[in-house]
This record gives sequence, C-alpha cells and structure tokens, in this order.
Amino acid sequence: MAAAAVQGYKAFYAPKGTATTQSAIRTANLVGFRAVLDRWVDLVMQEDKKLATDARAAAVGFGGAGSKDLTHFMELVHANTKSAALKTQTVKVMNYFYDHVLVDNATTGDKFKKAYGLGVYLPGWSFDADYNELSWAKDGRWDEFMQWLTAKDAAPAATTAAR
Repeated sequence: MAAAAVQGYKAFYAPKGTATTQSAIRTANLVGFRAVLDRWVDLVMQEDKKLATDARAAAVGFGGAGSKDLTHFMELVHANTKSAALKTQTVKVMNYFYDHVLVDNATTGDKFKKAYGLGVYLPGWSFDADYNELSWAKDGRWDEFMQWLTAKDAAPAATTAAR
C-alpha cells in the first residue's frame, strides 16, 4: 500500500515536469538503523571535518531547515574518505537502509535524482538546540554529530614574530 502511494505520487507529478521526491519507510526498523548509523557517526567524527562539511554542501537538499538526503550525503563521504573502516560502515548503513527501512522511493525531475528516500537534519550554519528534544536525538548520536559538524572551531592562535 505504501509503495502504491509513492508510485501514485510520482505518476501524478512526472507529466507536469515538477521536481518531487516521495518515499515510504518502515518506522519499526529505525531502532536498528539508528544503531548502525551511530557507529558510522563515531567513525566520521574521527575524520577531518572538511570531509563531512563538503559532503553536506554538495548533498541534495530539500528546502530550508538544513534538510538533506542522507544516502546522497553518505555516498559523498564514502567517495572521499580514505578510511577503510568508514567506507565499510557507510556501506553497512546504506544496505541496512535499503534492506530494512526503505519501502519505496520515487523522484521526478533532475533536481532530486540523487534523493534516495530519507531526508535528515544536516544544518549548514548552526545547530538548533530544539532538535535535542526529539526522541531520535535523545536515543542516538546524530545530534552529537550535528553539533560537531556545526561547531565553530577555534581560530588558530595568532603567531607573533620574536623581536
């Protein structure tokens, strides 16, 4: 039934040339998904932050509030990391998503051709502390990742030449 709704949405918008994305997920499997994603978070936070910020900037977005496609973001991280452990865990997260969470995904238009079915909070400027009130944030590590990703790193100490 959920897949039929997704495909019906696509069938309605495709002839109009409108860029859309619609997906259906199995929410019952989000606890297991969060566990493999939390392991990924721990690994990516050991990387140079620029790897993640560049991927965030390039990932397909869905309007305001820092919503980005998770799989596209992870695909970009996977393509640019040198860490074998992070590459392996990225594949595990994506496989878990496709095998256990995603029911169906459909896109129309070029704008969303890299939208794979799950939008997540990936803010570009600052972390909204209200996000901490969500069960997903309380139970998992995505909020810590967002805080790490948006933290303004201290500027290097100014150097002074010896006189």
